[in-house]
Amino acid sequence: MLVSEFISLCKEADKLIRDLLVKSTKLQGRRPKTLKAAAVHHLARKKGLPITLNDIYHIYGCYQPRIIEVEKIIK
Repeated sequence: MLVSEFISLCKEADKLIRDLLVKSTKLQGRRPKTLKAAAVHHLARKKGLPITLNDIYHIYGCYQPRIIEVEKIIK
């Protein structure tokens, strides 16, 4: 994955998080970096980009079970 692709994903993730926080109370109170990590992972998988939960863990420092938990709410 290129840096430009990752930056684009981050921008899309920010928009997704803003939209979801307005619509869903389940995500309110979650740590911002966990929300961002889950959103980036979700969007990358939708686009078929090669990113794993382990990659996300190393970038954001979020534990995989928390990312999966938030990603289930996003879906």
